[in-house]
Amino acid sequence: MRGEPRSRPFVALLLAALTLTGCAAAPSDPVPSPTTIDLDGWTAESGNGLTLLSGAAAREVVLSRVDAADAVAMSATFRGADGGELRSKTRRAGSDRAATVVAGARTVRIVMIGDRGYLREGDGAYRCVARGDAALDRWMPLSDADELLATLTADASGLGSPREDGTVDLLLGTEQTTGTLVVTSQGDALPQRLVRADAAGTFEATFSGWTDDSPIEVPSPLGDGC
Repeated sequence: MRGEPRSRPFVALLLAALTLTGCAAAPSDPVPSPTTIDLDGWTAESGNGLTLLSGAAAREVVLSRVDAADAVAMSATFRGADGGELRSKTRRAGSDRAATVVAGARTVRIVMIGDRGYLREGDGAYRCVARGDAALDRWMPLSDADELLATLTADASGLGSPREDGTVDLLLGTEQTTGTLVVTSQGDALPQRLVRADAAGTFEATFSGWTDDSPIEVPSPLGDGC
């Protein structure tokens, strides 16, 4: 579950892992930003009340619902403007979580159960590590769906027009052109899809698994000392 969102910017957060693999390069010209929804026809509608709020207030409601959820799964892809790519799949059940991050030719697997961490870089066995371990801290931001969502929506600035399918876009960026978070406007205000873009590339993520609270198990094989 989320704590206070970190202040590190979008580019630094995602390119840190790409830099480790040699996939990152200096940003080129900005990639196209997601198209902003026309707000001229916006009208408040019934539902969970999200569409009655400001962008910042709606974001807080969404984050609180994610934080209260028993579980969440996220599948995410960052594509650099230079062609580099980073992919991650994460799942949280309660306060435990597991993630697989693929950056270039490098695959890292992370499992956190309580304060005990298990880290596997490439082939071989998992290492047992505690919170504060340097290698674990390097990859933790990419394994935490709650924190990534909080960090990458910190500049929420408005809402689009409610759709007939029961969703609405939370608009990101000071000019509402940096990205969108698709959120349900009926029932629980939970996110479905996040898209962001800046000069370094694009980030896309989908969210699901809100009721899959099956426990996260200790991984195998474990190395010596575990």
